[in-house]
Amino acid sequence: MACDSDREGLKAEYGPFKTSGEAEDNSRRLGWSWVCVYIHTVNEAGAVTDVKTRYYEIAPGIDKLRSVVSGVKPLNADETKFFAFYEKQLSEPPSMWERITKALSKIGDMPPQDMELGGM
Repeated sequence: MACDSDREGLKAEYGPFKTSGEAEDNSRRLGWSWVCVYIHTVNEAGAVTDVKTRYYEIAPGIDKLRSVVSGVKPLNADETKFFAFYEKQLSEPPSMWERITKALSKIGDMPPQDMELGGM
């Protein structure tokens, strides 16, 4: 979970997420600096028998350190905006009307062809 604080009863949480990395990303996006990890112990029947809670603060500069260790440079603001727009385009296919009008405008832009019918 992304958290704005580690104080019980006085915190806001957002989530859940599959990984702590996703929680960190969302915490940053919200302007928060904490992550709460819930670890559930499940028995053979699938019932939760124990829940452990762990909080950690996202250290300032951790992205820079991770990029040095992994060799991967974090995306800048323009790159992040570009990929967010690209993912949105991929997730929302254009409507049928948009595709038809785009195809018709391409046909209208084509030069007229001088063709003789009948081959004479």
